[in-house]
Amino acid sequence: MERDIRIWVLIFTLAISLLSLSRIFFQNSWLEVSFVNESANCQNVKVGDRITQISGKVINSLEDFREALENVKKGDFVSIVSNGQPASCVAIDDKNLGFSLKEQKTKVLNFGIDIEGGTRVLLRIVGNSTTTQTQEIAKILTERLNAYGLSDIKVLPVSEDLIQIEAAGLTEDDIRNFLIKQGYFEGKVVDVISLTNGKGSIVFNGTEIQFEISNETIKILNQTFNISEGFYIDGIKYEIVNKTEDKVVIAANVFTAKDIENIFTDVQRNYITRYGDGYRFVFTIQISKEGAERFALVTKGQPTYYSGGQLYIRPKLVLYLDKKPITELNIVSSIAGEPITTPSIEGWRKTLEEATLEKLRLQSILKSGSLPVELKIERVETITQTEGKKLFESTIYILAANLVAVLILSMIRYRNLKISLYILMVAVSELILILGIASSQIVAAIIIFLSLILAIVYKETKSIIRALTIFVAVLISGFVVVGKWTIDIPTIAGLVSIIGNSGELITLTDQFVLEKRKRIEESVETGMEIVYNSSTLLVFGMLPLAFLGLGSLKGFAITTTVGTLIDLFITRPAYMKLIEKEFLKKKEEAI
Repeated sequence: MERDIRIWVLIFTLAISLLSLSRIFFQNSWLEVSFVNESANCQNVKVGDRITQISGKVINSLEDFREALENVKKGDFVSIVSNGQPASCVAIDDKNLGFSLKEQKTKVLNFGIDIEGGTRVLLRIVGNSTTTQTQEIAKILTERLNAYGLSDIKVLPVSEDLIQIEAAGLTEDDIRNFLIKQGYFEGKVVDVISLTNGKGSIVFNGTEIQFEISNETIKILNQTFNISEGFYIDGIKYEIVNKTEDKVVIAANVFTAKDIENIFTDVQRNYITRYGDGYRFVFTIQISKEGAERFALVTKGQPTYYSGGQLYIRPKLVLYLDKKPITELNIVSSIAGEPITTPSIEGWRKTLEEATLEKLRLQSILKSGSLPVELKIERVETITQTEGKKLFESTIYILAANLVAVLILSMIRYRNLKISLYILMVAVSELILILGIASSQIVAAIIIFLSLILAIVYKETKSIIRALTIFVAVLISGFVVVGKWTIDIPTIAGLVSIIGNSGELITLTDQFVLEKRKRIEESVETGMEIVYNSSTLLVFGMLPLAFLGLGSLKGFAITTTVGTLIDLFITRPAYMKLIEKEFLKKKEEAI
């Protein structure tokens, strides 16, 4: 009766796994806001919100959404229920509230882009890089992708100089135009200064400072500096941008990426408007107190001029990204010398879509900060949903073929249908348990916890090697409890490997059927010793793949280790008990 507990544990774990997997047939679906136009005039509607009603009509599908908009005219006030709370929009056009919806479903199993489709990018770090630096770059890239609104993101350092990114909806244009940009942000006050015989003056904190410049050097404040290196006034760096015979362009560095404290997203400071034959986008950033004070020192007392009835100072505020100007702003004289903390970034694109995309890219880069090194694209691989579906179907066929092969081999070896069905049942049970673990972190925690309890109760830790094997197996398996387990090609390879490992069941059966041992206990002990020896080698072989960040091989390592843990403490002992009963029954019949 004591050892019958193993069979009941198998039945219990199969039951909770099947219960968790059964949610596939009862998946909840809902409509979620996928995009909000910058021109939208909405209250309490943002990306990610669940929309359940529009104008009193219940919205259950995209077709319902289209029908609800059928009679909406430009300027109409439309009531909405968003996340269960009252919301509203003023239509920006006929049949257009300024936002889009997409259908979402609860995911029971999380599939990788190999199956669901998406883009896989391999980026190489230019120059030398450390593991710590590579991890920092991966963090910045993750923040950029999150800010960009992409889903199912996976950023994984695969070596010290390679980073792999997997994301749905990422295009090669996105990769080149915002993802791998270093994002080095600078704000400079740029002034064009007239020269007389190589002499001119610069204004700093309301005071004119004379300087003398030649083709190679500039002399200022009794110091001589190389033109290519620039010079400093009160800790603020000045650069010589350009020089002619009678003019010089000088830029004072007042802001850097470290000074950006916030990027405003409210409609007053973050918008797109029609401008000329295109669209102008504007968004405001918040600068640190130190950056604002540098701005005040550089702009105070600057010469002024009138334009369009407005008084401006001569220097302009130019914002740069990766050494290229992205915005040039006139500075109103009323704010010159003041610590301004909220400059605006502006841009223009031909279409609304292009303007929206460019604004989002710039915001994503500025939010995430600059990359410490340069990145180059090593490889871009795009997988369509159709390709992923075909791959998944092929995998199902392979798994089915493996199961049939196990059944045929066991029938040939033992010529016993019952034993062959036991072997098949255990192989299928292992698949169900692993998929159950993948479907729910709670199920994963229960199965891993039960495995550990069984190891302790049945004194499986009686040797140091066994104890270490159990510890490492539980440690690696813990990945599926603390984080999402994505089923991708390496994971599926691990599943196929586990089915192939069903050969151990034949070895175990041999201890009863072919060895003809006198004592059943001796057969069980010898069989499990064989299982432990092979499992020890397998678990320690998976250890470096799981913890050394070897990219997609990590999924293979986790799947194989979880399968080994299930083998050791749930399926193999239960199988041994079933075979033991079958052997005893035959022995009694023989007597």
